[in-house]
Amino acid sequence: PDGSLNAPISSLFYTDPTSSQNFLVVVNSNYRLAYENAWISTISLGDETTTPSINKNSFFPTKNFSSQIAFDSKRNYLYVTNREEDALLILTPSLNTDTNLLSINEVDIDLETEGIQSSVILTNSKNPFGVSILNNAEVSDRAYVTNISSSDLAVLSLDTFKLIDVDPD
Repeated sequence: PDGSLNAPISSLFYTDPTSSQNFLVVVNSNYRLAYENAWISTISLGDETTTPSINKNSFFPTKNFSSQIAFDSKRNYLYVTNREEDALLILTPSLNTDTNLLSINEVDIDLETEGIQSSVILTNSKNPFGVSILNNAEVSDRAYVTNISSSDLAVLSLDTFKLIDVDPD
């Protein structure tokens, strides 16, 4: 891939907290398998006097069949659902101050029994697609993931990165 848009499936606005620069982060699904993998593109939005431009030198390769993206402002994490691995990818944006390009990187989290990971496998979930983030919840911050094939909801604690059983019976 050359960083351009190929089967873009979702996007979000991101403002770098240190520079206040604005970007559009775009998930390219690669559902047609035109390339070896999918990727996340970043587009510098500039200001009202500049034209938005795709940062072709700053894209993040990711798994095919990635879907929706959500931003966790408390942790500065991006969460991307991935249907190929039935997982929620955990990423973080960072601005290269020399080039003013936004890069996307994996986040390594300690999942205790699973070890250090950059994604959470959504056990018993098939084809996760939608994702929404709830910060400042009374019990814990959470990610809510809707799953196409299993027609259910996975709830993940963002404090522990463990799945919360929503149907304990």
